[in-house]
Amino acid sequence: MRSIINKKGSAVDIAFLIVSAIGLAIFVMVIFKVFPAINTQLKASAIGGLNESVKALDSSTAIATGLDKIFLTIFIGLTIAVFITSFRIGASPIMLPIYLVVMGLLLVISFTMQYVYGKFAENSDLVAGVTASPMMNNIMSHLGIVSIGIMVLSMILIFAKPINQGQGGAY
Repeated sequence: MRSIINKKGSAVDIAFLIVSAIGLAIFVMVIFKVFPAINTQLKASAIGGLNESVKALDSSTAIATGLDKIFLTIFIGLTIAVFITSFRIGASPIMLPIYLVVMGLLLVISFTMQYVYGKFAENSDLVAGVTASPMMNNIMSHLGIVSIGIMVLSMILIFAKPINQGQGGAY
């Protein structure tokens, strides 16, 4: 009984991946809107009169352009974490129908988040973040399809091995 209680499901990990991706994508879009506005105001103030402060403000704008790579790195890291967790779960093939139902619900959430991202991306105030982050835009614009790929690979890792393999320790 203890081994059943202590198991964690891959479905929670995939849900976390989807929610983290949409949250990070919206954060990146807002940063691309906020950073230039703040920098413009600071350069127009007394702080902008110093050469050192102008260099610092310009470098902070340059950092914002690297957020696309940061998004991709975090997304890939979370995806790898889902795969590792899926491999560590030992599940009986009898659980496959339950897994498919949960994945169906997560797919609905994934396509909903893809729609939400699309609405944010259409906003004229946030379009600078979308155009400056092509990798993030590609992943988020196809989040449903990407989620299907992650779910299928996760399902293969969970169910395509002997039941006792990959559970990690004796109980």
